[in-house]
Order: sequence, then C-alpha cells, then structure tokens
Amino acid sequence: MLPMNVFGRYSKTLKNLGLSDYEIRVFLTRLMQGPMNYRSLCHESSVPTGKIYQVLSTLESKSFVEISQDN
Repeated sequence: MLPMNVFGRYSKTLKNLGLSDYEIRVFLTRLMQGPMNYRSLCHESSVPTGKIYQVLSTLESKSFVEISQDN
C-alpha cells in the first residue's frame, strides 16, 4: 500500500499538474514500486479495478506513464 506520508507530500504538486487523486495514487505507486500487473497495481494503489484502465490511459496520455503489453 502507498504510505500516506508519500501521498501527502507530493499530492498538492501533482494536483497542480492536473492529476486526480486516483492518478496520483497510481503514478506514485508505479514510481515507488516499478512496473506491475493491473491486479497488483489496483491493490497497491487502492484504486478500484473498474477504474484502473481509465486512470492508466489518462496518465499515459499525459505522458506520466508508459503502458506495455506483456505476452
């Protein structure tokens, strides 16, 4: 899980860059833990499974993450 002190420390700055709370959680989780599958990312970031694809797509369009498809 994402430590609240990390979320709180960077949240304001990332909000000023136009990220939502879910986008911030996913971005910081990926930054701290590196690439992971969707299920792990949902669990570690506390973002609901039904939202994770849209959040990642938005982060990719804003150039905050790169999504790769593993075989």
